[in-house]
Amino acid sequence: MGHRLHGWSDADEMRWEEKDAEATGGAAAACHSHTEAGGGKVDPTRRSRYIAIRRRRRQGAGGGTVDLGRGCLRRFVCRGGWVQAEAWLAEACGGGGRLDRLRGSQVVGHAMRGEIHHASFFIMCKKRRAVSEALRFCRLIDSPKISTFNMLLSVCAHSQDFDGALQVMVLLKDAGLTPDCKLYTTLISTCAKCGKVDAMFEVFHEMVSAGIEPNVNTYSALIDGCARAGQVAKAFGAYGIMSSKKVKPDRVIFNALISACGESGAVARAFDVLSEMTAESSESKGTGPILPDHVTVGALMKTCIQAGQAHRAREVYKMLHEYDIKGTPEVYTIALRSCSLTGDFGFALKIYEDMNKMGVKPDEMFLSALVDVAGHARRADAAFEIMKDARAKDLQVGTMAYSSLMGACCNVSNL
Repeated sequence: MGHRLHGWSDADEMRWEEKDAEATGGAAAACHSHTEAGGGKVDPTRRSRYIAIRRRRRQGAGGGTVDLGRGCLRRFVCRGGWVQAEAWLAEACGGGGRLDRLRGSQVVGHAMRGEIHHASFFIMCKKRRAVSEALRFCRLIDSPKISTFNMLLSVCAHSQDFDGALQVMVLLKDAGLTPDCKLYTTLISTCAKCGKVDAMFEVFHEMVSAGIEPNVNTYSALIDGCARAGQVAKAFGAYGIMSSKKVKPDRVIFNALISACGESGAVARAFDVLSEMTAESSESKGTGPILPDHVTVGALMKTCIQAGQAHRAREVYKMLHEYDIKGTPEVYTIALRSCSLTGDFGFALKIYEDMNKMGVKPDEMFLSALVDVAGHARRADAAFEIMKDARAKDLQVGTMAYSSLMGACCNVSNL
């Protein structure tokens, strides 16, 4: 039993029949005129689909249901020129990625019955930053839940599409639903990633006025938005509100505060945040010490580098060993940037050695930064050795790394 498809008319059905005829070499049209076509055989699957559409028509406009079978679903998703729709659906199905696994699927309120859930489709849209496709798909779902709109907002946040987020809120209102804390938080995160700081705080005040209590994730999104915009005063203002509400901060909150300091070059304040974070206990935290992670170390090093304090960034790097943090290619790349300021190629090689010991595979960004340090140290020979070693280890070496290699050669006039 399918659910009614909003805005679906007989004209729509006829149009899809015509498209089906074009896409399948006239098989759908044969259902209409098989007696005039010399008794040609008709595919039973296509004939069944045609009979289902005819049954829908007989039920009267707006009074029936439409079962979106494999073919109809594919065309439905492809409406409006959706690029690579079949690949999206196949990937969302999982397994072998065969579209024929979608046979018998329907758009329903909580999922698409069969092999694909609408959550999976939203994930595909999120990966491809396909906001308009996700919005269209949401409009097809009968009786969507608040979780549906939360997933849709996540697509907008990942795509940094503020206008799309506003459309989601309109759809939410049309559905007669009221935003909850999670949805407000996702909307604030969307504003943050789009650089809409004023809009972000407007949403926050609307949330509080509606009687919905913000949680630690809400404040984290607020502070992150301020950090991205380099508004350190507003970031600490949001932290002050959180403390007054007795909401316990977590590592994400402190990392966001340190990042905010980094954007404005407030080195001393960043280390004050670190001290509060690792303190045994405090009234604001209400918990024991919170240990730093690779994000903390990276944010602190960025802050030091932003202020031109390369030697202090090197001291922060030692926290990886002190707290036994494995790290990521990104945090090791940040450490290399401090070496570029001083031309300390020896320390850069030590970072590379540490990275290999910890079992972290270098990416192209790291290799490019390492070659760049060699260039600043006027070690073109070492830069070529680094590239040779990377190729021997089958590491990703692309245009970025080769561009740094050319720069290293230029630095020693070795063209």
